[in-house]
Amino acid sequence: MNTNNHRQKRATTRSNELQTAGLLVFCTSAVLGTAAPVGAQLADSAWPDYGGGYANQHCSPNRGPAGDPTVLWTFDLQGIGAQGFQKGFHQPILLPDGTIVLNTADSSDDQIVALNPDGTFRWRFDESSLGPWLAADQNDQIYTIRHTYGMSSSARLRAVNFEGGAVWTTSLPGSNPTQNGPAVGRDGNVYAAVDFSALQAISSSGAVDWSYASAGYYDNPAVADDGTIYIGGDGLKALAPDGRLLWSYPVRTEYGHNPRYLSPAIGDDGTVFAGQTSTVSNLVALDNATGKAIWTRPDLDGTPAIGPDGTVYVVPESGLLHALDPADGATLWTYLTGKTDYYNSEGVTIDVGGNLYISNDQGLVTALSPEGQLRWSLDLAPEISGFVGLSAPVIGPNETLYIVGGNTGKVFAIAPEPSTLALLGVGASGLAAFGWRRRRKHRRSQT
Repeated sequence: MNTNNHRQKRATTRSNELQTAGLLVFCTSAVLGTAAPVGAQLADSAWPDYGGGYANQHCSPNRGPAGDPTVLWTFDLQGIGAQGFQKGFHQPILLPDGTIVLNTADSSDDQIVALNPDGTFRWRFDESSLGPWLAADQNDQIYTIRHTYGMSSSARLRAVNFEGGAVWTTSLPGSNPTQNGPAVGRDGNVYAAVDFSALQAISSSGAVDWSYASAGYYDNPAVADDGTIYIGGDGLKALAPDGRLLWSYPVRTEYGHNPRYLSPAIGDDGTVFAGQTSTVSNLVALDNATGKAIWTRPDLDGTPAIGPDGTVYVVPESGLLHALDPADGATLWTYLTGKTDYYNSEGVTIDVGGNLYISNDQGLVTALSPEGQLRWSLDLAPEISGFVGLSAPVIGPNETLYIVGGNTGKVFAIAPEPSTLALLGVGASGLAAFGWRRRRKHRRSQT
C-alpha cells in the first residue's frame, strides 16, 4: 500500500475530532442520513437506487460486517423464470421493509426479482431485455428501463409496485440502456435516458414533463439539494429542475476513441465528481455553480464514491483503488482490489463508519478500513476461473452485505460470524432458517 502519511493523518485526525466533539459523522447521500426537503420522493430506505441516494455517493447509513464474516444465505436465480438460466450482474436496491430487488440479465427472459431479507423468494415480474439498475420512490413504485430493438423502436421506463404488480410503461427515445438507470428527483419526477438519446423527466404517473436533447451514455443522474440534475455521457452537464442547461464540462478526448463520463457523485459541499470510461481516462472535480474544474486526474477513470469524511474513492480499469483528497485530488493511499465490473460503473460501497467494501470481477469481496488496511476478504466463486461479474455490495441491516453473484447465478448475503449475530438478536434457529454455511475465504496481500 502506498500512503501519503501527511494527508492520511490529516483525514484521520479530522474524523477523530468530529467524533470527539460528539458530532455524528454519516453518509449524507443516503435517504436515512439526509434532511431531505418537503416533497422529496426517493424511497426511505438504506439503498433506494443505484448510488445509494440522490447524490450517488455510494455510501450507506448502515454499518457493514467487521472481521471474518461468512455467507449467511444464498438464493439461486437459476430456479426462477421460464427458461431457468437467470443471472444478475448489477447491484440491487432495498425497499423500506428490507426487501432486496434486482434485475436479471439474460436479454430475452429477464426478471425483476424481489427477495425477503432472510433470502426467501418474495415475487418476480417477468420482463424482457432489462437494463442494469432500479430506483424506488415514496409512492411505493419501482422503476427500471427495458431494451427494445430496431430502428423505429424506443426503450421503455417500467413502473411496478412494491408487490410486483405492473403500474405503467412510458416510451423513451433510443433503444439500448446498456449502462443507464433511472433516478428519482426531489420533485418526484423520474429521470431516465438510454444510449445517446434524450433525458426524459417523467412523473410518477408516467407522463413526460420535459426532455433534454443530449444526455449521452453510461449515465445514472445525480440530484443536488436544490434539485439540480447532473448527468454524464459525452460531457458532464448540470440541468435545472425544469430541464434547462446550466453548464457543460467537456470530456477529455483522444483521437480514435469515444470517451464518456460515468455517473457523477455530489460531495457534501456541492462539488461534483465524475470519471470517464477507460477508453480515455479522466477524473474531475467541478464547482457546482460554474462547472469550472477544481482539479483533474487524467491518469484515473471509473465511478467515484464519497466517504463520510469527504474522501473520494475510485477503482479505475487497472484495479488499483485510489483514495483521494477531495480538495486537490492528491492520492492519500492505494490498494490493489482488482477491476470491479465490466464498465467500471459500480465501484466502492462505503458504510457509515467509513469502511470500504469492493467486489471485483473475479469473485472476490474485499473490506478495507478508512485508512486502507485490509479487514477481510471472501471468495464467492472459488470454483469459477476467470470473469465472475459480482455486483457492488449493498449494505442492509444487522451488518449484512447483499451481492448479486454474476456468473454464479446466485444472490449472496454476507454477515458477521454467529457469535456477533447473536449479539444483534439473530440466534441459532435464525441461522438454520437462513441456511447458513461457511464458505472458503481467501486473503489477498495489499500493495
